[in-house]
Parts: sequence; C-alpha cells; structure tokens
Amino acid sequence: MKSLFKTLSTFSSAPHRMMFFVGVVQTLLVMLWWGATLGGRFGWWPPLPEGVSSHEGHLVLMLYGLFTPFFFGFLFTAGPRWMNVDPPAARVYIPMALGWVAFAILTYAGLLAGKLWLVLALLTWLASMLTGTVWFVRQTRASPAANKLHPYSASAGLVGGCVSAILTLAWLATGKALCQTLAIQFGVWGYLIPVFLTVAHRMVPFFTMSVIPSITPWRPDWMLKSWLGLSLLHGALQLLGDSGWRLLADAPMLGLALYTSYRWQGWRSLGTPILAMLHIGFLWLGIGFALFSVQDIGHFAGVSLLGLAPFHAITIGLMCSLLLAMVTRVTLGHSGNKLVANRSTWVIFWVFQGCVLSRMLAEILPGNYAAWLGLSVSLWLLCFGLWASQYATIYWRPRADGAAG
Repeated sequence: MKSLFKTLSTFSSAPHRMMFFVGVVQTLLVMLWWGATLGGRFGWWPPLPEGVSSHEGHLVLMLYGLFTPFFFGFLFTAGPRWMNVDPPAARVYIPMALGWVAFAILTYAGLLAGKLWLVLALLTWLASMLTGTVWFVRQTRASPAANKLHPYSASAGLVGGCVSAILTLAWLATGKALCQTLAIQFGVWGYLIPVFLTVAHRMVPFFTMSVIPSITPWRPDWMLKSWLGLSLLHGALQLLGDSGWRLLADAPMLGLALYTSYRWQGWRSLGTPILAMLHIGFLWLGIGFALFSVQDIGHFAGVSLLGLAPFHAITIGLMCSLLLAMVTRVTLGHSGNKLVANRSTWVIFWVFQGCVLSRMLAEILPGNYAAWLGLSVSLWLLCFGLWASQYATIYWRPRADGAAG
C-alpha cells in the first residue's frame, strides 16, 4: 500500500505526467475504436453497435479526445517558463486530468449507448478545458514577460477549442449542419492548428539552437501572426464549400511554411533524431498546403482532386508527427533521462510516416480505399503501441536524476 501511494504521488507530481499518460492511452483507444468501426463497415467482421453515428463519434474523439491532454501537459510545463510565472498547483491539473478520464469513459459509453452520453462527455471535457484555459489566460495577463506573443497565441487557440466544443454541443442538440461545420472549422483551424504552430514557432528554433549552436534561432513574431491569420482564413473560406478561393490562404501559407523550413535548416538535424523528428514533422505543413493549393487550382478548373489527402497531411502528418516528436522530448527531458531518441524511437517515427502516406493514398487511389485505410490504422496502432511500451511507464516512475517533478 505504501508503494502504491508513493507511485500515485509521483504520478501526480507534475502536470505532464498525468496528462501525457491520459493522452497516450487515448492514442490507442481512439484508433482501436475507429479501426473496429471501419472493419465493421467494410465487412471484415460484424459491425459494432452504434448508439450514435460513427461520424459523430469520430468528430468528438479526434477534435477533443486525442490532443487536448497533451496540449495542457505541455503548456502547463513550458508555459510558466515562457511567462515567468509559477506552474499550476495540483488542485488545478489533477481535476482536469480526471475530467478527461471521465470524458473518455462517457464518450465510449455514448458510442454504444446513445447521444445523451456524448453530450455529458463533452460537458465534462468543457469543464476541464475551461479550468485550464482560464488559468492560462490569467497567468498570461499577469505575466511580467516582455514578449507574450506565444502565451497569448496559445490562449487564443484554447478559447477556439472551447467555442468549437460549444458548437458541437449545439449540433448534437439541434442536428443543424451549420453547427457541425462551424465546430469542425473552429476545432481544426481555430484550435488545433494554432496551438501546434505556436508551440512549433517557439520550441523548434530553441531546441535546434541547443543542439546546433551555430544556427541562430529564427522565429519572427510576424511569421507566427501570419500563420495564425492564414489558418483562420483557410477555415473561413472552407465554409464556402469546395471552393478554389481557399487559394488566397493556401498559397501564402505554402510559401511561408517552405521558407520557414529553409530558414530553420532542418537538414542539419538529421544526425540527431530527437531534433530531426521535429523538423520532419513541421515539413508536413508545407506538404499539406502544397496539396491544398493543387486542390484549389483544380476546383477553379472544375476538377475534383486529392479528396481528404491535404487535410490528413495536416492533421496526421503535421500534428501527429509533431506530437510524437515533442512528447518524446518532453518525456525524456522532464524525467531526468538523456535527451536522445534511441534507434527504436527513430524507426517508430519513420514507420509512422507510412501511416500518414497510406491514409493519403486512400484518397488518391480510392480503388483500394479499404486496404489503404486498414493499413493506416494498423500502422498507427503499431507505432503508438510500441512508443507507449517504451515511454508510458516513465510517467509514474521517479526522475532518473533524483530531482523533483
């Protein structure tokens, strides 16, 4: 019993421990459910019982269940350093982490039992989200830091997530398609993308400088502001439907993304996997918007191209590759271990790129849609499963260097 209490004390001693663990478990549960759902849809096995449509479940889990615990695990760890403020107390982050556990339980119950459970799940998620967002916004406003662009940018993204969840609740309550469309656009382009780009803008140059001192950090404020503005513009133009006018946002975003990758000199990091994973993950931003731009030009020409491939280049390629890279680094750095991604982690990361490509090929080569989709789900589960087997136990073990936290 004493050993159990000690383990629980260690597990709850820092926000990233609890929240990253919840996030890691969700990376497996979300895709296990989605894979089982797809298998039933394609006739590989009997279909799962559906209390709500798989579309509703997919939206809720992907927008809210997958990334949010990781966001706060990181922002509650790095954010106070950005702002020169004290980190959150346990009374703030422990109930939030437990709230996201409750969200997961209620969501999976809702997928089988009905929409009411899904509504309760979202209300639980929103309670935790508002707790963390209010704390982060208050600390940002009180911060003595000279430049608060990154905390304010992250705060705006968190507020966008709250708006998206409220719109999803409105959709579930009313069934209005407009609420659903707005929820998705706010969720992806006003919440997930802004938080990922804020963290990348702040941390990739910093981590690069710490490994390759000859590279001067390059992260002008105007670049981040441009990314965020163009992200919101893309989401707004998407409301017009399949319109080539998205090119007004997508072409500039493509140019800025490629220029940033060039200025960050990611090719010099390839000998250091823990850093190279960040640069390769960020490269998907340029790839995704290159595909979006091709798709936009096709719309002007009256040709439908690429399906959801550009979207998944961003949501799986950019977001999930950066997630693997950033969580690996933070997990190692805040557990007192060496900041070295071992060979198996490097292999896992590259295999995960196959997950991204196979999901895109399902759109580009739709004749083999089910096979490509099944391969993508399998590679996701393989990669996150192997990653978890190496790193998840770190969250309840004391730091290797004996330090607190």
